[in-house]
Amino acid sequence: MKKPTSEQLDALLQIAASTDALFMPMRPASPGGGNIAEFAGGWLCSVAESRQLFGRSGVPFAAGGSMAERQAAGRLLASLATLGLATVYSATWRRIGVSLTDRGDLWIRGLSGGYTPSEAWTILRQILKLTDAGCVNAGHVSESDILGVGYDKLTSQELVDLEHRCIPLLVRGWLTSSCDGDGRVGYSITDLGRTALARTKPRQPRWLPMPNDAAFSRFSELYKLALADRQTWKSQRSHVLIPLGAGSWPERPEVAGSTDNRSASFTSS
Repeated sequence: MKKPTSEQLDALLQIAASTDALFMPMRPASPGGGNIAEFAGGWLCSVAESRQLFGRSGVPFAAGGSMAERQAAGRLLASLATLGLATVYSATWRRIGVSLTDRGDLWIRGLSGGYTPSEAWTILRQILKLTDAGCVNAGHVSESDILGVGYDKLTSQELVDLEHRCIPLLVRGWLTSSCDGDGRVGYSITDLGRTALARTKPRQPRWLPMPNDAAFSRFSELYKLALADRQTWKSQRSHVLIPLGAGSWPERPEVAGSTDNRSASFTSS
């Protein structure tokens, strides 16, 4: 694969950061009874709407204010499409819709140190297993059940790591995520996810680049900005996002009480 220029690389990192921020599981900023506004037309609704439109419009790429800037952005994204790394959608005032192709997604995850579907494969299988066993809340498997330990013993780092491992599955539509009013997240396997599991586990491409510290640093910077930005979004529709029932999570013997039954490493096949 032809190596992207520095300008193309930065655009790829921007697209990847915006995409991952869009699909990062949502938790209300104010868990408990004070978060009604977040579910009723607030940023949680807006993110859910944008996820639904992702397959048709991607994520917005800021194109600048002047005609020359918009044209330059259009040419830049078109060059990524020519390389087979991005898909460009219709343009609007100052913004162009864009998404990474499967090849572009894998390449930039490899360079920036992100997880690939191959590395998250065991999680997808675990979610299917728990789903078929009926360990669900409205079709969603609890993050604590996936990890095999109760919330009282889970660390924030374990939850964050699970989120990052799930992102390539969420972006591909193999999983969806939702949360309850207390900020607990569940993952639901889709028909696309079941179809993917029926096939052979994807291999890591030979052309996958080695992780690069500068790319990781730039991605992390853009990702944090994108996460902060999404909490400012306003819903374009007048509807309410229904959270999962906080009291509807099933009890599993493996995670009940004080038992600590953390699942085996998800890096295994």
